[in-house]
Amino acid sequence: MFFATLTLLALLAVAVFQTMLVQQQRSIDRLHRAVAEEQARNEKLRFEAARLASPSRILGAAEERLGMVQPETMIFMTPPAETAIDVAIAVDAVTGSTSEP
Repeated sequence: MFFATLTLLALLAVAVFQTMLVQQQRSIDRLHRAVAEEQARNEKLRFEAARLASPSRILGAAEERLGMVQPETMIFMTPPAETAIDVAIAVDAVTGSTSEP
């Protein structure tokens, strides 16, 4: 009788263990699917970010939406040295630092 009871308890323990194992495997499978879905979504978002950041798209949007055009020529202006010194002094006064011009 003792051996039969022990065998029955062992079989019951194995059945409980198998049930827990199956539940855990289902949970793991569900998490694997969720990770795969999020990785695919992340990849799509990376491609979308790259597309949106492309210079040709930005240029097209600036021209079409904002009516901006590229200039025919560019002119660069250099301020006189006195103006640069005055700006450096003003910046030093505002920031409290002391830099030599």
